[in-house]
Amino acid sequence: MPVDGQPPRQRPTNNQLLIQKCLKELDKSIDEHALLIQLVGYVHPTIPLLWNEAIKFLYSTRYLQPRYRLSFSTDLRDRVLSEYPVKKFKAIIRLTPEQLTNLARILSRNAVFQKNNKEPRLEQIIIELKVTLFRLGVEGVPIDTVAFIFGVSTGSVHNYTWRCINALKALADRYIRWPDAVEKAKIKSYFLEHKGFPNCVGAVDGIFFPFSTAPTWETKVWNSRKFRYAMGATAVCDHVGRFTFFSTGYFGCYNDSYAYKRTHLHTHPGRFFQGHEYLLADAAYSLARTVMPRFRNAPIGSRKAKFNSHHGEARVKIENAFGMLKRKFQSLKNLPVVIKKERHIYKAANWILACVVIHNFVREGLEEELVDDDMDENENEVNADRQADDGYPVGEVDPNFNNDRGITLKRSRLMNWVLHYRPVIMARARRLYGNK
Repeated sequence: MPVDGQPPRQRPTNNQLLIQKCLKELDKSIDEHALLIQLVGYVHPTIPLLWNEAIKFLYSTRYLQPRYRLSFSTDLRDRVLSEYPVKKFKAIIRLTPEQLTNLARILSRNAVFQKNNKEPRLEQIIIELKVTLFRLGVEGVPIDTVAFIFGVSTGSVHNYTWRCINALKALADRYIRWPDAVEKAKIKSYFLEHKGFPNCVGAVDGIFFPFSTAPTWETKVWNSRKFRYAMGATAVCDHVGRFTFFSTGYFGCYNDSYAYKRTHLHTHPGRFFQGHEYLLADAAYSLARTVMPRFRNAPIGSRKAKFNSHHGEARVKIENAFGMLKRKFQSLKNLPVVIKKERHIYKAANWILACVVIHNFVREGLEEELVDDDMDENENEVNADRQADDGYPVGEVDPNFNNDRGITLKRSRLMNWVLHYRPVIMARARRLYGNK
């Protein structure tokens, strides 16, 4: 510990001692060849200047700077933070103490935390998670500040962060998954009973995650339409704001429709959609059998404009999900990853996926109270009229829906169905669930 009023004791490392020895030999060699350098400098005046710049660069590197034994305090991390109320704790760490412990137990099974075939200590994983969650949840905080707050070294902050991010990324298949038949039934039931859209299995949209520093690798392709260097992503969410599909790593120059066409949702729709299932999307997306965008340039007061209004009320779920994600993890507003090489794309993508995994982890099993399992006698009053002449077929698949004309017809029939039955459905929903 340093004595009050005195500077901390310098502690050179073995590498620094070796470099200092090499520099002494370099200085000795420079003195011996000073006359030669002057002669060469007379012919080529730039050589001594370049030599001096190289020496200055060597002396400016952090490996030649003296190291100090700094004192750390873990009181804020271990004692003060644990005494905070749950709401305040969650505002700082982004999880409740119970959720933090549960997530630490899940991550403890990952190989990155196991050394020499020994079981990792849960307390240490919780500390590393606190550091990581704090960095994910704040925007623009330097590593030195994080190290000071949590009482660890700057190198430990870097190691903790990427160890936890890699472990969280390994959980992506577990927490970011396409809904099965039972989950699809719940999603479709919600969008039908509360938004008036039959067979809808979610909403899709694109989003940009800006970089805090401009990429130096392929700089131009990262420039987005919002005039910021950013990484793009395509996501699908369900009725509770849980991401059921998330694909990132795209250049910022990609538009939403082009990025969606590069996903398996578009290239292999049979793996994800059955029957007349579809996703709601904004007008930027191309009309497809599994994507129902709103109409472009719909005249005010027309049927298309009314359909667009109802469409926006249902599709707002994906906008809300993006808002919750960026509000909880504000580092996504300025990604602290610099794209210097191609492999750095994976680091930025893993940072984003780690935030999405935690988002879904929090919302795992969450169901809105709007959906009530107890049905009254009027619960199925609309289902009996689904096969009306202008209705929307629910169970069967029309082979003509695979061509452009059939896809356009599908959206037109969906519009007719929504405009005809939605008032009845919404009236029934208000009667069953009130104003929830």
